[in-house]
Amino acid sequence: APLSSSCTAPALSSPTRDSRVVALRTEGALVRVELDAGFPLFALVTRPACVELALREGESITALIKAPAIHLVPR
Repeated sequence: APLSSSCTAPALSSPTRDSRVVALRTEGALVRVELDAGFPLFALVTRPACVELALREGESITALIKAPAIHLVPR
């Protein structure tokens, strides 16, 4: 069956998004990174990765989006 028109969107020219770190929240061994990429985007990284990447709130970063790692969560 064809996709609904509500599921179609223009393809991104690149899997990267210029983003700003909005918040960092520790969740056990992981850190939830909240990004503003023109839309809300969340990522989970390990604490060592957060330190290695020197993530800080307010910092501008480039987020690489890997399609197989995307999980849609209904609100």
